[in-house]
Amino acid sequence: MKGSTIVLSLFFVLAILSPCGAVDLILNGVTQTLGGNKTYGRVSLTNSKIIVPKFNGNDYSATGILMIYADSFDMDATSTIDARGAGYLTALCSDGVGDANTGGAGGCSVIDSGGGGANVGSGGQGTKDCALPASNPHCQFPQEWEEDCAGAPKASGGSCVSTANCRNNDGEPRTNGRSFRSSAFDPRQGMGGSGGDKGCRDGDGFSSGKMVGGSGGGRVKIIVSGTMNIRGKITVSGYRGCGDGNDSGGGGAGGTILLVANELNVYNSTTKLDATGGRGGDSQPKGPTETECAGTQTSGTCDDCGGGGGGGLIYILAPAGNYRTMIGVYNVSGAYGGACIGCENEARGIDGLVQYGHEGEICDGVDNTYDGEVDEGFPMLPCGIPSCSNGIEQTCPDGPTDDTSSTVASSTERATGRTASSTRAPDSTTTASSDSTGSANPTDSTGTPATSDSQMTATATQLNTLSQSQTVVITATQTDKGNTNTGSVNPTNPSSTAVTVDIAESTGSLLAPLAVAIGIVALAL
Repeated sequence: MKGSTIVLSLFFVLAILSPCGAVDLILNGVTQTLGGNKTYGRVSLTNSKIIVPKFNGNDYSATGILMIYADSFDMDATSTIDARGAGYLTALCSDGVGDANTGGAGGCSVIDSGGGGANVGSGGQGTKDCALPASNPHCQFPQEWEEDCAGAPKASGGSCVSTANCRNNDGEPRTNGRSFRSSAFDPRQGMGGSGGDKGCRDGDGFSSGKMVGGSGGGRVKIIVSGTMNIRGKITVSGYRGCGDGNDSGGGGAGGTILLVANELNVYNSTTKLDATGGRGGDSQPKGPTETECAGTQTSGTCDDCGGGGGGGLIYILAPAGNYRTMIGVYNVSGAYGGACIGCENEARGIDGLVQYGHEGEICDGVDNTYDGEVDEGFPMLPCGIPSCSNGIEQTCPDGPTDDTSSTVASSTERATGRTASSTRAPDSTTTASSDSTGSANPTDSTGTPATSDSQMTATATQLNTLSQSQTVVITATQTDKGNTNTGSVNPTNPSSTAVTVDIAESTGSLLAPLAVAIGIVALAL
């Protein structure tokens, strides 16, 4: 017999207790703050918005993240899950913060502008106050890159430990946050690194009390044992940097979106998955949606650019053959630097990554299949030791073994069912960028910002689960001075304009699906 049914008026939550005691989450016309790990039966979002609470600096499980476990999930075209700027936050006159070295340098480490935060994509390097002569009103590089003097505020606040000028006009040490390939499955990783605060090393950054480095994006992870239907928008983009005292903060990096389902449907162009970086800071007017810069400088001297935030990670996982309709806009663009004409492109962040597939359990110390077990199912090696131990693949030591003729598959082979003799094509992920001429250039893995006026990144994972009768159409993401442009392109020409990913299942035969166990963890509400 069903439990009680609670029906609340519009702008409240309708919660229904299912027979097994799990709660259905049904939102209709609701704006709801929701964070942490939540377990439901059915989830339905109609004309509603979920706001993910911002990371508080300590609690990785309840702030900066929304992780939903459900039996089914349905989101209409008018609904949004918003974790924009919900990741790492920069303190006044300080460097940005993030996983590893993903925070941009800023505050007491720089004189003029902060570096952009990073995630998968590196942040952009900010600039000094550029000379901008009338004959050539552009920053000159490398001499006008900002340089990291590795400073910090005094414990008592109010000033920097050191105000010495370390610059030698070579652009080194760099101020941008460094790329870090975090695990989408790790409970602590995946938030966007924050941008460095505006320059305080010259002693002028403390008086206003305004921190203008952009916060990184948060994390949204949805794990569904049945069918997931996405028609709306999920955003984990970074906040942009702002301006103060004619100095600029770096933009925050995009966060992480992880979608795991037994059957996954992304229906049309209304679907937008956004893990873009935040634009670098400047002292110029801001757009109506850039509310994070309210109360900051908007009419100062336009002579420096905060570094743009790097792009984040969008990771979509389903068993073989269970990607149904996959048409939507997937944006992992790195952001431009601040809006001063002399440096906005040079201070741009690097694009992130969109990935598809399902590897099953892999040897990494994390529960990749959400069944409550970590690194389970790995065989023993012929020498009698586990092939996976403490998240690290093991090999037999040199010398005789119990059975030297045995062959043990690697964790990737075991997880995917592929071996060296398999006829399936291996997974491949390609990242390319193009300049305004359309010529392709590899993304700079060291984090050097691109220098083209119109850069696009096409990121594709070839699904090894698709038969030749299926098609994968993957196009580019272009952010033109902060505006995302979309359109259709030829899949054989990734240098085209747009950001649409279309995976259309044909009526042809499918390869046998992978056996993927997606366990739903029962969490107390």
